[in-house]
Order: sequence, then C-alpha cells, then structure tokens
Amino acid sequence: MSKVLLSPEAFLKAQAEQRSIQDKWSLDRLRLEADAAADPRVRALIVKACQGDPLFWFDHFAWTYDPRPEQGRENVPFIPYDYQRKMILWLWESIKSTRGTAQRKNLLVEKSRDMGASWTMLAFFLWSWLFENGSYLIISRKEEEVDKKGDMDTPFEKLRFMFYRLPEWMRPAGFVERDHDKFLLLKNPEGGDIVGESANRNAGRGGRKLAVLFDEQQAMGNDEAAYRACAQTTNVRISVGTPAGPAGLYYRLANAKEKIAIDKLRLHWSLHPEKGAGVQTIEGAMRSYWYDQQVDTMTPEEIAAELDISYATSVRGLIFPEYTELNKWFPPQVQLMGVKAIFGEEGAPICRVWDPGLTFANMFLQKDSHNRALVLKENITTDASIHDVAQQMEELSQWFERRLKPKRWEDCGDPAGASRQNSAQEAPEYITLRDQYSFDVDYLFMSDMSSKLRVKSRIAAVKNLLQRICAAKKTPYLVVNVKECPTLDEAMAAKYRWKIDRYTKQIFEGRVQEEHPHEDVMDCLGYGVVYWWGVAPLPSRGSREEIYSPPASEIVWDYYGRG
Repeated sequence: MSKVLLSPEAFLKAQAEQRSIQDKWSLDRLRLEADAAADPRVRALIVKACQGDPLFWFDHFAWTYDPRPEQGRENVPFIPYDYQRKMILWLWESIKSTRGTAQRKNLLVEKSRDMGASWTMLAFFLWSWLFENGSYLIISRKEEEVDKKGDMDTPFEKLRFMFYRLPEWMRPAGFVERDHDKFLLLKNPEGGDIVGESANRNAGRGGRKLAVLFDEQQAMGNDEAAYRACAQTTNVRISVGTPAGPAGLYYRLANAKEKIAIDKLRLHWSLHPEKGAGVQTIEGAMRSYWYDQQVDTMTPEEIAAELDISYATSVRGLIFPEYTELNKWFPPQVQLMGVKAIFGEEGAPICRVWDPGLTFANMFLQKDSHNRALVLKENITTDASIHDVAQQMEELSQWFERRLKPKRWEDCGDPAGASRQNSAQEAPEYITLRDQYSFDVDYLFMSDMSSKLRVKSRIAAVKNLLQRICAAKKTPYLVVNVKECPTLDEAMAAKYRWKIDRYTKQIFEGRVQEEHPHEDVMDCLGYGVVYWWGVAPLPSRGSREEIYSPPASEIVWDYYGRG
C-alpha cells in the first residue's frame, strides 16, 4: 500500500457531526417519551406512526450497544445511517411483497465488519414482531451462538437489550417475561414470535415464518441442508455475512454460483459516514483515514475479509491456492423431461477411500478416460460404528453401480485403520470391512512412510493434479462435485490451512491446522490420489488401471430423475 498519509480532518469532522446528531435525537426522544407518559392520546398517535413506518420507530425507540471506550457510552440511541435506512426499507418492501403470496425472495447482505447489519436486521424483526405480529426464525452455527444470556454477541441478547428499553406502554399487552421470554424464543402474546435454531437439516420445521435469517452464514459450515429446508418454511431467506474464502454456500450465493435469484445488498465500509469520510482512490484502491488506521493493525487476509469484501484473499495459510472455479462442477439446475445430468463417466473405475476415526470420512473418487480425478461424493459420520459406516457405503455404492456402472471398484485407506479397534469391536475395522462387507481396503501403499511424510505426499499429489490441465477437457486433472462434496470444497478453498501461531500469527508450513471434518475429507482425497496417481509427475493411463472403452457420451443421464 502507498505510504501517502491521509489527513484525519474529514474523519474528525464527521465524528463530531454524528455525535451532534446523537445528542439532538436523544433530546427529541426524551421530549416524546415525556409527552407520551402524560397523555394516552399521544401514545396512541405514536403507536399508529410506528405501525406505518419502521423508520419512525427506529429514530425514536430503537437502541444499540457499543462497549468501545472511544464511543463514550455503551447504550446508544439507534439512529440509522443513510445506508441502514435503505436497508430497513429494502427489508420491509421485500417481506411485504411476499406476504400472503406465492412469491419467494432470497436476500443477501454482503458486508464489511462493524457496519451494524445484524443490529439493523434484528431491530427490524423486533419492530415487525411488535406492530405486525411478525414471526421470524434466526439460524446460526450453534444454539449458544443464537442465544446465551448475558452474551451481547448473540442475536437474542441484542433483541432483549432493545425490547426491555422500550417504554412499558409499547410492549405487547399481556407480556410476562417468564412466560414469553425463553431460551431461543421471544413470543408476542398478541401473535407472532421470534425463534432461534442451530443450522441443521431439520431447521425450520416448527412452522411458517415471514423470513428466516442466516446470521454470519459464512461461518456456519453446515448450512446447506438448513438453507434448503427453510425454502418450505418461509418466502424470504436472508443471508448475512462477510467473506471467508471462496467456498461454502454463502460464497456461492453471494457470487451467483447457485443459479437462483438473489437480491444482494452490499455494505462496504466506505458507505459509513465516519469510516468513509474523506475517502479517496489511490493506486486503484479505496482508502480513508479510518481505513488506514485499521490496516496498520490487520493482516492482509483480515483486510480482505473484514474490510474489502474480497473472497479470493481472505484466508491466511492456504495450502491449495491452486484450487479455483475451474476445479468445481456445479449440478445443472435445468431439467429436461425430468432427467438430470450426473457427474461422472460410465464404466470408469471408482475408488472408495476410507479414513477411520471419531469423524469417519469416506470418498468416492473416479478416474475417467482422460486420467482426470473426478471426486463424486463425500460421506462423513461422527461417533458411528464400523457397521453403520459400512451399510452407508454399501447403499451409496449400489447407487453409483446403477448409474455409472463402473468396470471396477477399488478400496484404499489410511494405514492407521488397519489396527484401529475399540472395545466393542471383535476385530480391527479393515478386517471387519473385508470379512463382513467385502470391502478389501488397501492400506499398504503408504504404510512404509512416516506420518509426516504421508501428509507431505498427499499434499504434493493433490497439488500435482491441481496444477495440470487436461488438454482434451480444458479442465484441471482434479474436478470436484461441489453439491455432493461441500466439506471438501470448503476445505480446499479455505478450511484446510497451515498451522498459524495464535500469538505471533506466524505460518508453520508443513504443519496442518487440525480442523474436523475438513482435515478428514482432505486426508481421504490425498490417500485416493496417491493410490491411483502417485506423487510423481502425472502418469499416463495404465498404472493400476485396465484399458477400457468409454461410452460415446461422457455425461450419464439418470432416468430415475435423481441427481
């Protein structure tokens, strides 16, 4: 970045102006509350004004919380900035337009950090809950990230903070805290509720909602099934987040990779009246005095994710920067006469890869006639018995057998699995797989390597395929079915990283950050690639492979109508 120093004058002026605005509105609020307390007719007029205009309610009754010492006070009247006012009206119009209709909308807020998007969203929900009997669902990664008493970082504590600062006469008639304010639930006795849930495949089964919020969706990692399920719960799905690498459902939604209509609102730091004060474009980059102060204390990856809304450079310590959109296969959305395209090649051999552990990962990997590695599907189970995993793999294998008709099946896996056995098992897992299920797992192909060398070899083998282009297909030699391998996609794009020291931020290349299940699916891919392609330069067809004639069409059509 250029060393040109920007003057703080515009920033300080904007800061003073915002404090003056806050002081003015604080006085106006006090006068209005005093008039309302003295006259029920004034209260009725205020309620009517709030019902017809969420901006009136925000200006006079909404609150926000900011504990930073430079703000001077923690409890702050929520007077929306211009970009927040546009966001409020955008939400209002979007939800109104679908209410009582068959119309559906997918909204997405793409933001720099600390733009007040979550506070704005939650305050709007609270307004609708108060004056429209609105019902909403808030989803985050875990329940404790949705609601935890005393933790202002959770959405429900933000809602409580705002609700209990309202005057008594504005609260719903009959509201009793012990009955209507519970864990993951804020209920309006006159109708409507705000409910919280963790991201899971059954999310949203509890009833219809005006809208469903996926809060900080980029960090969920398990939101695919929940997002799909909520299409039947609401007409409006709302995604809010900041970049966390080029992977995951939030990334795909924000970058139009899902082939569904998305109405996107982008909240860049330059829209903020203080942060964007005196903004300039220098050497092609937007800068301001505030921005430069942030940059001085942040890593390039933090700057990309939290300020610049950049996906490509928002992850530090990436192991596979070579993994790009070229490596991803997205299922076609259009059906022809009820028929869907399947990813894979009919007749080509398929390898089932096994990585036993508390998180048990499996992968279906195919070598096509061009010697490409096609990653067909991942399968992840936690705390499951070897019998449960084997039965799942049998069912999945039968599915591929009917549709891709592989000429040969092979199995390979982590050498450590040869001796893995718990007290409830009668034999090591690979022995059980061979004797009871006919999965003969080859674990000797890497058994002579140390564990560190195995990791290096797997990474080198995957990089080898990523860096080479198949001239016949104009794709890299490694292609991933993103729909069936979402965890692998996230791992390669962002979650599988070199270890980073939490204090010095130093990257330890050669030591992988332990993060399950992303580490497990990457181990699977690495074992499969080494097993069939080795770690040397890309081999020609033949090693470990019979020569066979592929069908005329490389796309197999599934006449059962399933993809």
